This record gives sequence, C-alpha cells and structure tokens, in this order.
Amino acid sequence: MADTGCGMADEDMGNVFEKFFQRNAAVDGVGLGLSICKEIAEAHGGRIEMWSDGPGEGSTVMVTLPVSKG
Repeated sequence: MADTGCGMADEDMGNVFEKFFQRNAAVDGVGLGLSICKEIAEAHGGRIEMWSDGPGEGSTVMVTLPVSKG
C-alpha cells in the first residue's frame, strides 16, 4: 500500500513499528496501528516493511505473508 501523504524522515523510520510512536502528535491516533500490523504479520510467519522517500513524498508499506499449503 502506498500513499501520497506527508512521508517520513529517515530518523523516524526506525521507530514506526514501536508501540505509541507518533511522528506528529497533532495527527489523530495513538500510534498503535503499525505495531499491531507487525505483530499480526509476524504471528503468521510474515513480515512488514515501510519506506519513504522523505517528508512530503508519501510512504509505502508492504506486508509479506507465506503461502498456506493446506
């Protein structure tokens, strides 16, 4: 999933999956969404990655899950 939102600076990228991390406290939310997504992905043997070209450039989040053989 990608967006064209506010993007993220490199120094914030290391914290985006931490519980309660908020880059901008003026934006609604409590900072749990990405940490919950990470826990769910990892519980299913997957992973989640996020990257941004920087502030003003939007962000991309990719969730990878293994194929179920059942």
